[in-house]
Amino acid sequence: MMRILDMKDPVTLSRIVEIQQRAYRIEAEIIGCDQLPPLNDTEDSLKCSPETFIGYYEQDVLVGVLSYEQNGQLVDICRLAIHPAYFRRGIASRLLSHALELDGAAIWEVQTGQANRPAINCYLKHGFTIVESFATPEGIQLVKLRK
Repeated sequence: MMRILDMKDPVTLSRIVEIQQRAYRIEAEIIGCDQLPPLNDTEDSLKCSPETFIGYYEQDVLVGVLSYEQNGQLVDICRLAIHPAYFRRGIASRLLSHALELDGAAIWEVQTGQANRPAINCYLKHGFTIVESFATPEGIQLVKLRK
């Protein structure tokens, strides 16, 4: 089941932080950098985020999160994190498919680590193309994908 998350609910916020910590630690290992911004998120920082958060539930347990910001026809996918115990079950694809059906959206963009092949492959499978490669000031090698 998928639904928009209540970012004022402390239980939901705590679970998002847990999912992000576990998922982004794995991405950090894959790309060889432990300075990923989502690893610094707290319940308070998430509560204040302008992003819209969608959650995927299995048996009433939040197991995956996608967040985005929509500005007119442009949707910026800010984060996509799946609890590692639920990897390889198609949850990221389901969340992404949901984001690709947002009303008024015509362009979707996302950034991920250049070495994060599982994430890149997921986006490519959904029709995204790599439009840019770059490094952050911290030296993280990223790619931007667009659909």
